[in-house]
Amino acid sequence: MKTNKFKLLVFKLSIFYPLAYFVFAIYYMLTNGWVVMPMHIAAMVFTFYAMIFAAKTLKSAELSESAKVSEYLGDFFLIWFYPIGIWILQPRIHKIIEKQNKNTTA
Repeated sequence: MKTNKFKLLVFKLSIFYPLAYFVFAIYYMLTNGWVVMPMHIAAMVFTFYAMIFAAKTLKSAELSESAKVSEYLGDFFLIWFYPIGIWILQPRIHKIIEKQNKNTTA
């Protein structure tokens, strides 16, 4: 239970940090240019973590068990290349939602 809460906390941080970085990066570039590089690298790491977390969650929901890296690696690239991946991922997400709705109403 603790590890799931920690992973969810890291995921939330990985969503909000890149957004905050984007907002404040212009200010830091104008004042302290050297500060931007470590912040940028951290934003990239957090963004990749968020994509990995989303891909693993999607595949785990489809399989109804914890997914392995080899099972969700393709989903990670579909999320990374969003304009192409959305056409493949969206129908799968709708199937999961429909399955969940059937289980809750039955």
